[in-house]
Amino acid sequence: MAHDVLVLGATVAGLTVARRLARIGYDVVVLDPNAEGRSAAIGHGVAAVGHASTIANMAHAYGVPAAREHIERNLAGIREIGRNLPEATRLPLRDRSLPGHDEEENRRIVALFRDAGADAELIVSPDGATIITEALTVDPTAYALALRAAAVAAGAQVVDLVTVTNLIRREGSTKVRFLDNRAWVREPGSISGVAVVDTLGISPWGRAA
Repeated sequence: MAHDVLVLGATVAGLTVARRLARIGYDVVVLDPNAEGRSAAIGHGVAAVGHASTIANMAHAYGVPAAREHIERNLAGIREIGRNLPEATRLPLRDRSLPGHDEEENRRIVALFRDAGADAELIVSPDGATIITEALTVDPTAYALALRAAAVAAGAQVVDLVTVTNLIRREGSTKVRFLDNRAWVREPGSISGVAVVDTLGISPWGRAA
């Protein structure tokens, strides 16, 4: 019998989508090649609305709407972290990343932050302009374990230490073949799902999975 959704990777994205889908009633299984909590425990543990230099470069290269969407996505991520790990620490982020600390350019970025829904303040001093926003800091391992616990509590099944070796798409479902990474397990395994969400980039059809 095929599960509703197979999620490849117990990453931040994989555990988040597993929790959300399981919470609304889908039968979800997560497959991950690493030990418990390892795949989601990545990054430097700081979530910010965006660095001014990054936002300025995005606005220049892709347009202001794309830069605003980037900020909005970061804000959504910060809210998600706060829900999963309420004890996360909030700190002011002092951003002087714009080259030359140009005051007018900093004002434009502050306006863009605020337009996207972020709290932002500009401080101008003799040595240049500084943008103040709020950042969230977490222990990456603690957050990874909190994400996994939330996904399991919602009803998702998380299987660690299995490496996906092959995916076969048939009418109505996908069969995923895998190897158990524990040395004493010799036989390969397989599992089927109506839908596959690939957060590891291992499926042969990429985003279409």
